[in-house]
Amino acid sequence: MKDETNPTQPIIIFGYDWSSTVAFYSERKSLTVPPWGGFESDVLNNYNKYLPNMTPSRLINCYPSSHKNFHKIDHALNIRFNYIKKIDNCNIYTLK
Repeated sequence: MKDETNPTQPIIIFGYDWSSTVAFYSERKSLTVPPWGGFESDVLNNYNKYLPNMTPSRLINCYPSSHKNFHKIDHALNIRFNYIKKIDNCNIYTLK
């Protein structure tokens, strides 16, 4: 992700069980959305609420394809954002 993102813009990560691994190794600010609590839809529809005055450079779906949330999140991302590619089993999106 370090090579794929702007260092001044945060990334939003879904899945990865609320881990900071992706943010740490990519050296990026991030919003890692936990798989519990029902925040996924709100973050997808209102990311400015969680990242005021910031535009995310990428949105990342790292749920395993077998996880119940994978298809829900991926479908929502496909509707509102542009798919770029898959990196290490994570689907990467950018703003339209």
